[in-house]
Amino acid sequence: MTVDILLVTRSENSTGGDEGSSIRAGVKQPEIDRGRAAALMRVDARLTLRSRYFFGLPTPIPSRRDRLAPTPHHICGACERPSHWGTSMGAGFLAPTLSSTMGIRSSAVQGEKRWPMAITLLVAMALPFLLPARFSLGPRWIIPAVEALLLVALVVADPGRIDRRSTFIRALSLGLVFILVFGAAAVTIRLVVDLIRGGPETNSPGQLLRVGWLTWVYVIISFSFLYWELDGGGPEARSRATPEYPDLAFPEHLNPRVTRPGWRPEYFDYLYLAFTNALAFSPTDVMPLSRWAKLAMAIEATASLIIVGLVIARAVNILK
Repeated sequence: MTVDILLVTRSENSTGGDEGSSIRAGVKQPEIDRGRAAALMRVDARLTLRSRYFFGLPTPIPSRRDRLAPTPHHICGACERPSHWGTSMGAGFLAPTLSSTMGIRSSAVQGEKRWPMAITLLVAMALPFLLPARFSLGPRWIIPAVEALLLVALVVADPGRIDRRSTFIRALSLGLVFILVFGAAAVTIRLVVDLIRGGPETNSPGQLLRVGWLTWVYVIISFSFLYWELDGGGPEARSRATPEYPDLAFPEHLNPRVTRPGWRPEYFDYLYLAFTNALAFSPTDVMPLSRWAKLAMAIEATASLIIVGLVIARAVNILK
């Protein structure tokens, strides 16, 4: 894809004036007239700074005025619209803006590794066997068996790294997320009912803390899969191109100066997001941007607060 970025340079001609020239994706274009060059000189310093940063060239630290100045419109001829990241961000934010707005794809980026999510899913499959039998809807093996079948189907349909896109694979992935969330919701509701009405596990502080901790882990794993699968269209879509409007803004999105080249969020990043959101009962370093992300994080924080608060309160009451 051709990247249209207009760079205005100053050069002394024979009469001592300024002469403008444009470079389009490294190919010289015909010289522009003096009137157009004079108009473009007003944004020459700031535009040159952003362009140098985009191409990885050394850039000076922008002044406070440059950081607060509006981003010039139509700096990208391919997108023909201003940056969607806002008008008060500094030069360092132009790189992700251009790459996401223009949909630049990197052929060097490979699909995400499958083993982190597979190991975490195996842990989730083991949780129903560690919880009391009355916490399961039917036999204990029902939900783990369905999750195992879905995992095998995903591996067969997309072996190796997660990089193949199809309606069938997408349906399998969403089905796996639904089963995980459904199982975690059922276990959480059962625990809350037992805490309110009294259950066998509420008579022992150790047993109560054990069941509460397992339920809390179940919730974290379920929501980590939910964030991982819904953000930006899923891991397959994120491996091909940076979303134009991400659902979750990671620190690497907001501060590209400390981001490794080719970085994209993977499953471990979403597992960390689910853990910190459940522990702090609110967003920490990852900000939800879309409505579904805000709703999901609010539900997870509420469920975590109920589990932790009721379990600890009941355990302290038993000890007294």
